[in-house]
Amino acid sequence: MAHGKVYFIGGGPGDPELLTLKAQRLIAAADVVIYADSLVHPDIVAFARPDAAVHGSRDLTLDQIMDITLQAAAAGQTVARIQSGDPALYGAILEQMRILEREGVDYEIIPGVSAAFAAAAKLKAELTVPEISQTVIMTRAQGRIAMPPQEQLQDLAAHNCTLVIFLGVTRMPQIARAFIDTDRQEILRFPFPTDDADAAADVWETAAATLAARLQQGQDAAFITEGDPMLFSTFSYVLESIKTNYPEIAVEIIPGVSSVMAAAARARVPLVTHGQRLAILPAVYGIDDLREAIANYDTIVLMKVNRVLLDALANLESLGLAGKGIYVRRATTAREQVVQDLRQLTEEDLDYFSLLIIKR
Repeated sequence: MAHGKVYFIGGGPGDPELLTLKAQRLIAAADVVIYADSLVHPDIVAFARPDAAVHGSRDLTLDQIMDITLQAAAAGQTVARIQSGDPALYGAILEQMRILEREGVDYEIIPGVSAAFAAAAKLKAELTVPEISQTVIMTRAQGRIAMPPQEQLQDLAAHNCTLVIFLGVTRMPQIARAFIDTDRQEILRFPFPTDDADAAADVWETAAATLAARLQQGQDAAFITEGDPMLFSTFSYVLESIKTNYPEIAVEIIPGVSSVMAAAARARVPLVTHGQRLAILPAVYGIDDLREAIANYDTIVLMKVNRVLLDALANLESLGLAGKGIYVRRATTAREQVVQDLRQLTEEDLDYFSLLIIKR
């Protein structure tokens, strides 16, 4: 029986330009391409030959992936199995390699740029700084697969070296708790109602009073919020209460990456260029609101896409904006979705953590 060869290829952290030359060459030569379509940038898959069989693995089981792989190898074909980042880091390739070895199929691993190093580059940070840390530990937050008892986050952090935590975007509260010293720190929870203005105001006042009491006792407090604390954040209401009722309390605000900027980056859409105007709106309630915003701004970012807005989008063509909107859901997370054709959107796609970018 003829046997082809399987290449486990590191697709890098997302930017197609960070794909290695060898990876690009092998993808372009492969007869069959299998890629993690929820993680790998589509421009990387575009390097495949026009006649190559291309399969997204998001909706495939391991058995289905291996059936495709083994059938191709048996036919003497070359398979490019594209993983995100580097295959050796949380690539889940061990079981696939064992199956290939059992079936006598040759394979090779092509390294890729890990998200750990891409993140450090983006932050302009060095992971190993002399006299601070000469050791890097790469780990992940505990999820569906349990972590070994000796590899809990707090134990790893005790080494006082650089700690890189993968797969943690949706588990940030869990990660934060792992680093809290319960002998001297406590977690305060403030559930903020989103549909009851009076109840929300009471919660903000209570939160401000609770924080003020701790601060007046000489304690420090960290208020963690998603995105940037100064853009559509509940923190702004607490801040106003503190400024009004406790003006003597010092407050320092640490900026964060807003979902607006993250979504624009993931969609690869510059929000504005020189001389253009940008509007970021919390909600639009119908076609008239949308028409007014479009008339006054070059780019509109609409937060929290809802059913009413989805109905209004059906009128984009009448506004001369057909094909000029991009929907982004849960940007930078494992559940990220970027939709270029808004006609494909359904109510099931709508998400509280979503936004719409419209450029005239």
